[in-house]
Amino acid sequence: MVRNKNVALTLEYQMATSSGIFNNHLQLLLEKDSRRGFELFYEKYSSMIYGMVLKGLGNEGKASEVFQNIFTDAWIKICSNDFDVSHCLTCLLKLTRQRIAEALVKEQLENHISYDESSASVFELTLFKGCSIADSAKRLNLSHQQVLYELRDALKKIEG
Repeated sequence: MVRNKNVALTLEYQMATSSGIFNNHLQLLLEKDSRRGFELFYEKYSSMIYGMVLKGLGNEGKASEVFQNIFTDAWIKICSNDFDVSHCLTCLLKLTRQRIAEALVKEQLENHISYDESSASVFELTLFKGCSIADSAKRLNLSHQQVLYELRDALKKIEG
């Protein structure tokens, strides 16, 4: 059954792309929150995205993890209508660049900084979750100045 399903998906993909209507077809399927739409989306873009992630990170293990997170995040965004399905590739490339950049920053922080638990929390909130300095300070019960110090110190260590 799975093999027949994959064959059907591959044929549908080949027919849609060869006739030039793939993007419209994909857009309609994704707008319906269709699992089949996401399977076609994955089939069309996965190898390109994996190649970008692998080239950007240079490590197969990390690339696989980031790659999985990209498509998981894309599916979540599609289901929550936070993904412009009329511009699938653009949105996916933007998400890919963000996740590669986050992984590189995280790797640099892990390699160059010996930080304690509060520093790790500051990095997590400000760099990876996008919280403001004020929000991070409030959530961590730190002063605004302490949060700034942690970030400034980290950047100095990274710049070496």
